[in-house]
Amino acid sequence: MDALAGDSDRSPFPYEPRQGERRRALGELLGALTRGLDRKKDVSLIRGVFEQMVRRIVPVRSIQLRENTHRWTSTTDGATDAESIVLDVPGSDPAAQGVSKAILDPGCRLGEWDFQMLGLAAHVGALVLEIERGRSRLARAGLSG
Repeated sequence: MDALAGDSDRSPFPYEPRQGERRRALGELLGALTRGLDRKKDVSLIRGVFEQMVRRIVPVRSIQLRENTHRWTSTTDGATDAESIVLDVPGSDPAAQGVSKAILDPGCRLGEWDFQMLGLAAHVGALVLEIERGRSRLARAGLSG
């Protein structure tokens, strides 16, 4: 057990036991998204729900989910020393893939669990983008309720 705890001087990510709230995080993200699937609401709201829930799960200043075709807007909130992490969001069509960009506060150190959650969130983000695309196509065709 001592080997797992490690010396915090040797590892940038010291061992911390997982808490129940963190284990439920992915389920809470999926639950919030399914509640946001109400067809009467604006199609872009589901992306906002996704970004808000990921911010609650991982200690980042902001998160943006975008299709690869969109240009990034400045989200550093005036701080020039903020760091960011950009993850590819997979998709079945290479032309329709997306990216997820997390902005970190200066000095923020993410742990292994945080990186795992960002990776899983990128896959969930692929579903969010696909839902948006499908609803947009239906709306353009005049088939949405």
